[in-house]
Amino acid sequence: HAWVTLVSGKSCTIEDLMTYCSENLAKYKMPKRIFIGPDIPKTTVGKIDKKALRE
Repeated sequence: HAWVTLVSGKSCTIEDLMTYCSENLAKYKMPKRIFIGPDIPKTTVGKIDKKALRE
């Protein structure tokens, strides 16, 4: 899976990202799902909150 946040003022679709990945990544590295969100949740220490991503 891949979690993506976009730079403000930019737009992108999941299809655009999948096309980019298929052109630039090996087949075994292709994400099965891509999630686009406003922000990636982080813990109080500043690390990515993997538990929150699963929800």
